[in-house]
Amino acid sequence: LYLDHARHVRLEPDISWWEQGACCLVGDVKYKRTTTGDGNNADLYQVLAYAKATQLDNATLIYASTEAETATHRTPDGTSIHVEALSLDGEPNEVLEEISEIAARLRERRAVRQLSAIA
Repeated sequence: LYLDHARHVRLEPDISWWEQGACCLVGDVKYKRTTTGDGNNADLYQVLAYAKATQLDNATLIYASTEAETATHRTPDGTSIHVEALSLDGEPNEVLEEISEIAARLRERRAVRQLSAIA
């Protein structure tokens, strides 16, 4: 995946879902805690670059933990950046349940893109 047409700026998202050669979901995981659920500016720019390079209208940023409610940011051109938090402090079954919940939201976002492409 590249940010530019000349293929000089390589991008390596942690999460991507591809079907028939087209990306239908992209995101990144940060293995760090954050005190705000809004996300760090540099991290938000990073996933925005992923959305732009894949021509998607949304991207997801997942933090290992946050002390605040997470957010969804919408850029002036309509791109949404979803910030998620995954608490790693619980028992293994609790962490797996949280992962399942995040995965369900990711599937929903992918499905929304798929339906909007058909409409």
